[in-house]
Amino acid sequence: MLRSLVGSEMCIRDSKRGIGIHHSGLLPILKEVIEILFQEGYVKALFATETFSMGLNMPAKTVVFTSVRKFDGEAFRWISGGEYIQMSGRAGRRGLDDRGIVILMVDEKIEPDIARGMLMGQTDPLNSSFHIGYNMLLNLLRVEEANPEYMIKKSFHQFQSTKALPTLQAEQEAVDKKIGEIAIVDEATVAAYAGIESSIAQFKEQMRLVMNSPKYALPFLQPGRVIQVRDQAGNSGWAALLNFKKTTGDVMKADTDLAAKTYTVDVLVNTAMTGIVCSPSAAGEMAVLTLPLANLDGISQVRIYVPKDVRSREHMKGVGKSIREVLKQFKESPPMLDPIENMEIHEEGFDQVVRRIAKLEGKLIKNALYGKPELAERYQQFEAKRKLVDKSEELGRKMRQCRSMIMKDELKGMRRVLRRLGHTDAEDVIQTKGRVACELNAGDELLATELIFSGVFNEIEPDQIVALMSCLVYNNKPKEGQALKLDTELEGPFRQLEEAARNIARVAQDAKLELDTEEYVAKFNPGMMDLVYQWCKGAKFAEIMKLTSEYEGSIIRVMKRLDELLRQMATAFKAVGNGELEEKFNLGAKLMKRDIVFAASLYL
Repeated sequence: MLRSLVGSEMCIRDSKRGIGIHHSGLLPILKEVIEILFQEGYVKALFATETFSMGLNMPAKTVVFTSVRKFDGEAFRWISGGEYIQMSGRAGRRGLDDRGIVILMVDEKIEPDIARGMLMGQTDPLNSSFHIGYNMLLNLLRVEEANPEYMIKKSFHQFQSTKALPTLQAEQEAVDKKIGEIAIVDEATVAAYAGIESSIAQFKEQMRLVMNSPKYALPFLQPGRVIQVRDQAGNSGWAALLNFKKTTGDVMKADTDLAAKTYTVDVLVNTAMTGIVCSPSAAGEMAVLTLPLANLDGISQVRIYVPKDVRSREHMKGVGKSIREVLKQFKESPPMLDPIENMEIHEEGFDQVVRRIAKLEGKLIKNALYGKPELAERYQQFEAKRKLVDKSEELGRKMRQCRSMIMKDELKGMRRVLRRLGHTDAEDVIQTKGRVACELNAGDELLATELIFSGVFNEIEPDQIVALMSCLVYNNKPKEGQALKLDTELEGPFRQLEEAARNIARVAQDAKLELDTEEYVAKFNPGMMDLVYQWCKGAKFAEIMKLTSEYEGSIIRVMKRLDELLRQMATAFKAVGNGELEEKFNLGAKLMKRDIVFAASLYL
């Protein structure tokens, strides 16, 4: 079985040479083998994620960090001080080594403050993540003496919130003092100027989104075109366009429409650090960046000569010099393409946006401070004061939250949802639906209960039931551009699941809870349905692995959670006296529980 899996075969081959691999995507039994070999001293070099240093007492002579960044599921970020302390603390074996060796491979520029915080910072603070779910709330309501409000008041989360009040109060007083010290001459005029400028920026952003759509922008994206771009952090700079191409990959997240994300542009731009765009006149070096089309800030009418091969440093410097000469010639403001005359944009409402910008710019010119030398200083003071006012208001909001019970409004909304879905009555007494939901905590209890009482499970077979329930425990986001086609036997039940999820989202929104309908529905990913269905039909583990790009360990984790959910569902049916569905779910769990997926641990 193991040798038929590519990843497992490589792991076994390398372990014979004293090289170990340990991460959450491995088969659990393989991870345990590596841990035992490491403890016995047979593994000389182990490639592992940080989870290996959490709770496993397995020190090493030397710990090597191959990078100062890590992927946290959303983006690459710097390693925190707590993570560095935890992992580097494994260096040095008691009784064997005089000292432990830690090697940190710094493969990119790093600011001194970041490095200091990483190497000498404090451990990560212990903050409560306590929250009340529907299952907990229903179980509390079921007990006569239990009180959800009392439980929240006695929680560590509430304690931390109350304890933070004096600190927040002192911080707000300090901020208010700074606000009082800032005296701006003719503040009303400055505020009017800032308001007009903010409105212009909003309308220009609307205009930019239309101008960046492929049908208008692509005809003007010739090599050598001088354009203005922004990076992921919002830094802006002038660049020379090299080329554009269509892509289906996720190059960088851009807060715009999908059409603008499907095209990318290669630009030659001055960068202060890797990937950080800066002004052409700033200290830095020219680099080629690939950015989404949506990250264009403007397309100029100017084109410069760009060599065919821009890989050499001399050619890059030459292009950078040409960009600086263009900016010098046009006083930092090259002529831009007119959206109506040049780009011929005649979309409904676009000309109205252009007219509003022109009208606001006219008001800006009439402002008493326009073009005055003292404007820059006063505007800077006004912006600083506005940030302090916003900070003071935010601190005030946090203080009000600290004085009141945490999750108070959320708890009220959750009670309304339970009443409207029929889990409780007007006096918060548990009904039949609520009794079923009380038994479920391995998946979304509201959705599972809605599927039960809508009769979905009465019409499908046990293997289809297991496949459908996998959507409640598999929460990985589908990859961009991934098209999933379900079998006919599975498509109908999944559509019913989606409809039930949308109904729950509508009820939650009506109850004044913040919940995005599409985001909530997307949580229930059908990506494992076909795989689980084939497994219940008797397919081998190596065969179902061909149906997915997930790691073996990730699949087994999902299946074990699914087994737990199926057992809870069977218990719920037993509690309400539905023997037929109880038997169906027990049979589904039996179909799934076999072979390497549920192999016993080597530690037992």
